[in-house]
This record gives sequence, structure tokens and C-alpha cells, in this order.
Amino acid sequence: MPGRKWTMEEKANIVLEIMTTSTSTAEICRKYNVRPTLVYSWKASFVQAGTRGLSGPYASDREKQLEQENKRLKEMVADLALANELLKKGRARV
Repeated sequence: MPGRKWTMEEKANIVLEIMTTSTSTAEICRKYNVRPTLVYSWKASFVQAGTRGLSGPYASDREKQLEQENKRLKEMVADLALANELLKKGRARV
């Protein structure tokens, strides 16, 4: 029997209910008929996303590094394309 598909809003509401009420996680899981292990993974994702959101609008160091490398590679491709075009034109004149 396939599992139920939970919407993002449903997941968030369940996690928030666990985090903001004194009701136990087990009781909330029974109330919504969801496995506790699933709820714990939702909660971990929820907290991790919140942590990223609170860290500010700045990209992580890894993202910045990848953006710099992407820029460098695009410049390299443009330089090589230009050099290739110049070589083609030079060969056509001979």
C-alpha cells in the first residue's frame, strides 16, 4: 500500500504543532496518522531551512566559490571562442 503524499503546508503545520505545543510527538503522529521517523526528518529539514534563512541573504562559501569558478570558466570559453574565430579568419586569408 503506497504512502500518503503530504503537502508542504501539511508538513509545516505538523512540525510547527510539535514544536509549539506540549503535546508529545507520538500523540501528534497518531492524530495525523504519520510515522514518527518521517516527522523527525521533516523537523530536521524545517530547522535546517530556517537556519539557512536566518544566516542572511549571503550565499554559502561553497556557493560563492562555485559562482566564481563558473564566471572564470565562462570567460575562458569566450576567450577560446574568440581565438578560434581569429584562427579561422586567418586561415581563410592564406
